Formats: sequence, C-alpha cells, structure tokens
Amino acid sequence: MEIASTPFCSFSILLKKALFISSLEICSTTFWLKQKILDIVSFSYSRAFTLIEIMVAITILSILLSMIQVVLISTINARDFVQAQTSMDRMGERLLSLISQDIHSAFIYELEDVSFLGKSLREGDRIDMITSTDTLLDSEDKKSDLSEVSYYLKTNPDELGSYKLMRREDFFIDDRPLDGGYSIKLYDRVAVFQLRYLDKKGTLKKSWNSKEDGGLPKAVTITIGLYSAPRGSAIEILQKSIRTFNVCVPILVSSQVPKKKQKKEEPTQDTQDQQGEKKE
Repeated sequence: MEIASTPFCSFSILLKKALFISSLEICSTTFWLKQKILDIVSFSYSRAFTLIEIMVAITILSILLSMIQVVLISTINARDFVQAQTSMDRMGERLLSLISQDIHSAFIYELEDVSFLGKSLREGDRIDMITSTDTLLDSEDKKSDLSEVSYYLKTNPDELGSYKLMRREDFFIDDRPLDGGYSIKLYDRVAVFQLRYLDKKGTLKKSWNSKEDGGLPKAVTITIGLYSAPRGSAIEILQKSIRTFNVCVPILVSSQVPKKKQKKEEPTQDTQDQQGEKKE
C-alpha cells in the first residue's frame, strides 16, 4: 500500500536541508574568523620587539647620553676655567696697579726716623712708606696730600696655604709713619707676595731702609702669585695653579732725604746794639 506524500513531509525535508546548509555556513564562518584571528596574532608577534632588542636599544641610548653628558660637562668646565682665568688676570692687574701707584708716588718725608721700609718675612714681604696718592678710606671730600701706606700678608684661616693681601692706610702723617691707621683686605687667595729693591749700583736687595740705605730705591719689583684653582682644592692642586704677575715700578722722585731747613735765630737785643754800633 503506497503512502501518499503530504505537504508536512516535504516541509520537514526542506527544513533539514536548510539546517544542514546553515550549519555548513556557520562552520565556514567560524573557520574564517579563527583564521583571521590567527593572522592578526601572528602579525602582531612579527611586529613586536623582543626583550633582547629592547635591552640593546637601551644600552645604545645610554652610551649616547653618556657621550653627550661628557661633552656637556667638558664644555661647562672649559667655560668656568676661562672665566676663572680672566677674572684672575683682572685681579692680578688691579693689585699690581694699586701697589705700583703707591710706590711710584713714594715720598721722603722730613722725619728723622725711617719713612720707607721694606722687610722680608716668613709669610711674605712687607712694605711701609709715605705716599702722595689719594686715600682710599675716606670720602671724596676728604683728601690728603700725603698718607701712610703699608702692604703685607695675613694668614687666611678659611683656606689652607692662602694669605690675605692687606693694605694699611693712615690719613695723617705723625711721628710714627709705619704704625697706626686702618687695614683693609684686597684679596684673600694670595700665595706669593715678593718685593725687591734696586739700589744705585743696580743690585736687587730683599730689604730696604730709607735711613740706613740713604733714601729711596731707584725701583721696586713686585711679584704676586694668586691661586686659580677652585676653593677647597687640595694643597697640591693649589700649588700647581699659582698664576704669577710681575712688574717693575720706577721711583722718579729724588731718592735723597731732604735736609730740614734750619730755623733762623732771632737777633737778641745785644746783637742789635752791636750791629748798630758797627753801622755808626
């Protein structure tokens, strides 16, 4: 007996075919998505840096930065060195100019005691004199034709091996031209302060006494040594950094001590009578 086909059977068959086709499409779509994801992941892995590559890059960058730092530090040190040397040259020239001006204007005052004295001491030389330069301690409206001036060294407690260059000045001339007055600091990093005095025979002497040597020297040579190393450096570095400045200062005034003028004795009454008798 044959079974007649019904519309329900045909619909079920079509539904099964549709489900089969849909499952195939889903599987193919899923496979395609998996393939795409794998492609993306593989591409990402192929474009990323490994740990070794990152370490090599950091090492190269560190070397470059170190080289730049060395060049930068060298440039800064060279700039500081040039500035320090320039400042040191200016300071040395100013000190020589000031001392030279005072020595060049040295004056023999009419005193029986010493008026120009140069001594060689352990820490450095010292010079005391009377000069005709203007005073540095008073205001512009207070000037003196003559003043007492001294130059000497004083130990600098703030830096080992350094000395302070001092200038003593007394506004008034008294019976003690080598004492009194006020002292001011000119510079505090002096290593050498040396004076030599040229006599009439052309001989350089370490000391000078206007009373014993008969007046002023013909010239005075000045040698100043200044430390150019940074403050706080070791004593060995300081000794190697000394910059020396020299100058020879002629003294153009008369080197002879002027004699005091003798006072004329006032004539007494007897002398006047005698002179009157002679005229008669």
